[in-house]
Amino acid sequence: MKRTIHLFFAAAGLLLCSPSAAQNKTPKKSSGSRAVSEILDLLTPAAATTAETLHGTWNYKQPAVAFESDNLLAKAGGIAAAGSIEEKLGGYYAKAGIKPDSFSLTFNENGTFTGTVGRRTLKGNYTFDDEKKSVRLEFLAAGVRIGSATGAVRISAERRMTLVFDATHLLNMVKTLSSISKSATFSTISSIAESYDGMKAGFTFGQQ
Repeated sequence: MKRTIHLFFAAAGLLLCSPSAAQNKTPKKSSGSRAVSEILDLLTPAAATTAETLHGTWNYKQPAVAFESDNLLAKAGGIAAAGSIEEKLGGYYAKAGIKPDSFSLTFNENGTFTGTVGRRTLKGNYTFDDEKKSVRLEFLAAGVRIGSATGAVRISAERRMTLVFDATHLLNMVKTLSSISKSATFSTISSIAESYDGMKAGFTFGQQ
């Protein structure tokens, strides 16, 4: 099973400057090689992440895990565990009704968005921060805010979007999207998202 591991910010620059990173530019089958490959891929797409490229419909494909800690040793541990973390998240997302190609987000040019999970549709407003490359989602029902979440967003040249949150915002996002009320599922998702310091978790999408 293929797993996508995303690492952001300081670690990317440090790893690219190291001799070992230069030697690992050719993708290999090991999980570590895949992680380095993703780092290389994510440095350029940040420039392609704009309010304009965010527009459109994005279909959920799989969980995403990202790190922003400056502690490279912690990141190395995170890399080794990221595949397992994503697999666990995928299982609990599914229990909450969030499954590949049954969850989508549509960002409109007027600052509104629509979230669809199965037969359930949610709407709201969003704000894109170009400097931070983040997006804030505010879910509305009859004009009243029913939930919100702010996450880091990256869009690649291949039109793949990664949207990741800290544990609190991820939990807010999943609770708002989900039609279930099982606290055990939400508690487990929150616990997984707090597995490592500096880790963010969320979703990988493909554009429709």
